Amino acid sequence: MAKRDYYDVLGVSKQASLDEIKKAYRQLAKKYHPDVSKEPNAEEKFKEVQEAYDTLSDEQKRANYDQFGHDGNPFGGQGFGGFEGFGGFDGFGSFSDIFSQFFGGGRRRDPNAPRDGADIEKTIILEFMEAALGTNKTIKVEVEEDESTTNFTRVRRTKTVDVTIPAGVDDDMTLRVPGYGHGGTRGGRPGNLHLTFRIRPHKIFKRRGLDVILEVPISLTQAVLGAQIDIPTIYDEVSLKIPAGTQSQTIFRMRGKGMKDPRNPNIVGDQHVVVEVQIPKNISNEEKKLFQQLEKLESKEKDNMWKKFKNLFK
Repeated sequence: MAKRDYYDVLGVSKQASLDEIKKAYRQLAKKYHPDVSKEPNAEEKFKEVQEAYDTLSDEQKRANYDQFGHDGNPFGGQGFGGFEGFGGFDGFGSFSDIFSQFFGGGRRRDPNAPRDGADIEKTIILEFMEAALGTNKTIKVEVEEDESTTNFTRVRRTKTVDVTIPAGVDDDMTLRVPGYGHGGTRGGRPGNLHLTFRIRPHKIFKRRGLDVILEVPISLTQAVLGAQIDIPTIYDEVSLKIPAGTQSQTIFRMRGKGMKDPRNPNIVGDQHVVVEVQIPKNISNEEKKLFQQLEKLESKEKDNMWKKFKNLFK
């Protein structure tokens, strides 16, 4: 099956800037990442997106692709470096430029000059607690680089890098790992590895900025009489006092129990505990009698409250 046009794969125009190409790649990489997407052909689409990005994010590869398409440079195989700087004659613009290159009279880019390697974008899936507390990951990266310092044939190699991920990273945050992109050509510097994070949701904790949100159920008697309950945080358990008469949806703030700022660990968010008063659906006969007794005790107060409520509409 014929390959799709790389610009169509990323959904960008042929005049797209590098920033537009990077933005399109990040969106599609998130959509089709095999660990996240439920589409049956997600892995194939993810590889197609990665291949398109590897070509269009590299200035030399993009120029070659624009000139010759998927067939590549017709003037030689993979190991032929003589025309590397020409880009299939695309960089000259006219035959006068070609003669100028061979016979003097103009400054052209040296095809044997060192060139820096392209960056690599990679998506990393983290569990909620890994993102909250920080973690170490061993990541494999496929790179293109010169075979050796004397043989400039481009080869693909798998590199391994140990990455320390700081506490508090969030969805779409990017961590730069210097020197782990594609290798430079003829002694050029290697590109960088950019890791974009995707965070899996937690069963009980939710995140809002640096703050952590936790909904906690309490019984009717705990709400009425007050209680001391143990509350889980992302770090430990903390005892929380529930005052008598607490209403449902009351929020208690636990300072310093939220996320750390990955750029400045001295900045820490809070944990907000939202209490949900649980009304029992099934009660015993004894409990029913107790509620009936309570109703009698409250009857006068309820009558006064009802009168005040009705007076609001007069």
